[in-house]
Amino acid sequence: MVRVRRDFDFRWMAALFGVFILSCGATHALSIVTLWHPIYVFEGTIKAVTALASLPTAIVLVWLTPRAIAIPSPRQQSVANEEVRRLNRELESRVEERTAALAKPSSDTATFSKLNPAPMWVRKPDGERFSQ
Repeated sequence: MVRVRRDFDFRWMAALFGVFILSCGATHALSIVTLWHPIYVFEGTIKAVTALASLPTAIVLVWLTPRAIAIPSPRQQSVANEEVRRLNRELESRVEERTAALAKPSSDTATFSKLNPAPMWVRKPDGERFSQ
C-alpha cells in the first residue's frame, strides 16, 4: 500500500509497524531454532528490538487510528467526484444561459440603433451626458 499510494501520509507509521511485525515473526522463528541451537543472545536481541518497536507502534497506532479512519474510501471519493462533475455541468449551463441572455440585449440595441439613427443620450456614472 505504501509503495502504490505515494500520497499516503503515514509512511513512517507503516515502516514502524513493519519493523514490529518482522521482529515479532523473527522472535517466533528464533524460539524454534533455539530448541536445537542455543543462540540466546541473538534471540534476546531480537526480543529487545520487538519490545522497542512494539511500544511506540501501539502508542502511535492508537493516536493515528481516528485520522486513518477519516481518509475517504474510494467509493466516497467517487461519489464526491461525480457531485463535482454534476455541479460543473450545471455551472457551465448557467454560464452559457447568462452569456446568451447578455448577448441578446446588445443585439437588440444594435438593431434599434440601425432603425433609429438619432443619437441616444446616456448618462455616465458621474452624471455627465454623452451621445452614442
